[in-house]
Amino acid sequence: MTSVLKTDDQLDTMRTAVAMVSGKIGFVLLVLRGMHFFNLYVFSRIRRRMQEANEQPTIPADGYLRAEGR
Repeated sequence: MTSVLKTDDQLDTMRTAVAMVSGKIGFVLLVLRGMHFFNLYVFSRIRRRMQEANEQPTIPADGYLRAEGR
C-alpha cells in the first residue's frame, strides 16, 4: 500500500501537492473499504452456515409433536 503513495511527479505548488496526496489517500481508502466489505460478507456466510448446522427442529404451530407412524 505504501508504494501507491510514492511519486516522481514535480510538485510546483502546495495546491498540487495536496491534490496529489488526497487523491492517493482516497484510492487507498477505497481499496480498504472494498476489503472490509468483502470480509464482512465472508464472515456473514460462515455465520449463516454455522447457524444452519446447529438449527433445532421446529415445533408445529399447534404445539404437539406428531408420531412418525400415524
